[in-house]
Amino acid sequence: MSSESLDVTESLSAEPQTEPSKTRPSKNEPLFDRLLVIGLGLIGGSLALAARDRRVAREGIGASRSPSTLKRALERGVVDGIAEELPAALARMSPGDIVVIAVPTLTVPTIMRELYSHLPKGVTFTDAASVKGSVVAAVRDIYGALPAEFVPGHPIAGSEKSGIDAVNPTLYEHHQVIITPLTATADDHIERVCALWRSVGASIQVMSVDEHDEVLASTSHLPHLLAYALVDTLAGMEENREIFRYAAGGFRDFTRIAASDPVMWRDIVVANNNAIVSVLDRLLDRLGDLRQAVVSCDSDELLGTFTRAQAARNHFQKMLDRRPYMETEPGQQLRYRAQAGRPIIGDVRVPGDKSMSHRAIILGSIAEGVTRINGFLEGEDSLATLQAFRDMGVVIEGPTDGAVAVHGVGLHGLKAPSGPLYLGNSGTSMRLLAGLMSGQAFDSELTGDESLSGRPMRRVADPLRTMGAQVDTAEGDTPPLRIGGGRTLRAIDYELPMASAQVKSCVMLAGLYAEGETTVAEPAPTRDHTERMLRGFGYPVEVSGGCVRLRGGGRLQAGTVDIPGDISSAAFFLVGASITAGSDLMLRHVGINPTRTGIINILKMMGADIELSNETSAVGEPVADIRVRGAQLRGVQVPETQVPLAIDEFPAICIAAACARGTTVVTGAEELRVKESDRIQAMADGLNTLGITVQTRSDGIVIQGGQLMGGEVDSCGDHRIAMAFTIAGTQSDGPVLINNCNNVATSFPGFIELAQSLGIDVIEEVLRV
Repeated sequence: MSSESLDVTESLSAEPQTEPSKTRPSKNEPLFDRLLVIGLGLIGGSLALAARDRRVAREGIGASRSPSTLKRALERGVVDGIAEELPAALARMSPGDIVVIAVPTLTVPTIMRELYSHLPKGVTFTDAASVKGSVVAAVRDIYGALPAEFVPGHPIAGSEKSGIDAVNPTLYEHHQVIITPLTATADDHIERVCALWRSVGASIQVMSVDEHDEVLASTSHLPHLLAYALVDTLAGMEENREIFRYAAGGFRDFTRIAASDPVMWRDIVVANNNAIVSVLDRLLDRLGDLRQAVVSCDSDELLGTFTRAQAARNHFQKMLDRRPYMETEPGQQLRYRAQAGRPIIGDVRVPGDKSMSHRAIILGSIAEGVTRINGFLEGEDSLATLQAFRDMGVVIEGPTDGAVAVHGVGLHGLKAPSGPLYLGNSGTSMRLLAGLMSGQAFDSELTGDESLSGRPMRRVADPLRTMGAQVDTAEGDTPPLRIGGGRTLRAIDYELPMASAQVKSCVMLAGLYAEGETTVAEPAPTRDHTERMLRGFGYPVEVSGGCVRLRGGGRLQAGTVDIPGDISSAAFFLVGASITAGSDLMLRHVGINPTRTGIINILKMMGADIELSNETSAVGEPVADIRVRGAQLRGVQVPETQVPLAIDEFPAICIAAACARGTTVVTGAEELRVKESDRIQAMADGLNTLGITVQTRSDGIVIQGGQLMGGEVDSCGDHRIAMAFTIAGTQSDGPVLINNCNNVATSFPGFIELAQSLGIDVIEEVLRV
């Protein structure tokens, strides 16, 4: 970040909840006395017309070097008045007014000199140039120092047409405007510029000057340069001029931007040459690699490039279309509204098991050959793991309707990623990859979102360090994790201080790269998907007496992995049908791994009517169809031996306890305190809000069954808390509102739609925050 750029994390929110009183008009009151727009082409003219239509200023004034443009602006009603002499128009402006400079990038310095000479102090001014570094440099040179009134800006909007006749008063609706405030910029001027752009329908994003120019060089300036170059190259090939006659849609789409104003783009490229050259050099290097792949017919390299690009493009398209990519866009929050409805009846299959989806990608990537996965969970957490291995050079086809093909690179074939591996909200991804990355020849960094960045990682860092790994954490032993490469790992005998499948799996994955035999001893059984799947990939693993043993240096052979439905996802419907009279629900092909069936065991202890049928095996994992019908549940003392077998299902179990007769007591569940939220406290707070008597303990919870009331609860951004309270709404005497539900898609994309199909009365609401 430039030293002149404002640290926006401390000084400014990109989307303030309310505007300050000085810029917030009362009903029908203009924001400004005068708005002066200098430059009445598409960008400036559209802003002027939109502001006039919305009565943003008492007087909208337009300035242009072209008399015909000024005349046409008056004829079209783009402005209230025109400035035939710019110095005089500037001199009339007063503090509280605003000036917008919407001229080509290289023309901005000329206008800035006029402002320096004639614009009264205290008047806000901003620009719309697509390069910010050169504009800021010009202002500093002209003024001698950066003035407090200057707010650099750039609206991200445009059209193939240009000029005064192309102006469009809706051009900025649902588009972004990037502002790049400086350390010298005063807050009231920033707020004034934000208010102007929001008044014409735009949203505000804040960047530093350097970041803006780098981003725009990659996403706008370079694509234009390439389009011009391609068309120019083909046009100069005399023998191939006929190809334009047969150009298909792809060529037309890619080269459409070559019809843009050449003078404008010349100015932009000259002004942002350093940033453009930087990204251009990287592209030329990549094109060199691609050329070699084409010459040598390297199908793996080509397929890897195309699949990575396709996945990235699909992600970008969702952003461009303003559709969520497993989460809502910034500034939006999902809220669920659930209430009592009819019995839960249906015959469905829940999404694939999340734990197995993670492991199938990890082991398939370091196996030899192509692993074909069916039933892959296309949730955000699993996709984060998948993307991490793409970033390390693994060719992965899909996912398409749960089908994925992983072209394994072998135990030592992963490549250094170009940057940190971002794992979103997935603690499983981070803890498992911490073990795997400890054995690599290259350095790596594992990062995540705000929630993941606050979760403890000492439980995995300590045993890895004992094995000889270099693992650095942030203060408090939280992410990011920085893992040194090229270390020699040694096998260890490790006793888990508390039962945790993630820690066990982390040590096992590191053990694949260690010298000797690694042993992990568990205080209680935990899910054993890693052991089973390693065997499925042909890797020897010994399990006996509560211990897991494996030797490093082996090989994994690719195969086929059929992932069953996730019992953690099924748990919400098992509870919902159990507590709703008249329910009759069949859940097909659900994984019933004995280390995961605590939810079934506990519900049966409480009196639930649950039957298993069609029991079989898929890749060493037991599966079955599960039928559940409504029943009267009773409170129980949950055996501590069942806690590790249902650790992720306890939010749902708490709802069952709230609807049961009597008291339910859970102990030995301290791990719930360090999940995506403190699940013990989150469930206690929510149940108290809904009228249920609850007591918390350091390692558990005591719930007195009763009648659920309506109310508003906070999921704390935890997907399982959100889904649990959705099920609570089926038994409440009023609507239950569940806030912060954005992360449900991490484990259960399509949860709301499936719930509705089974008769659950729930809707999803999108809130602006």
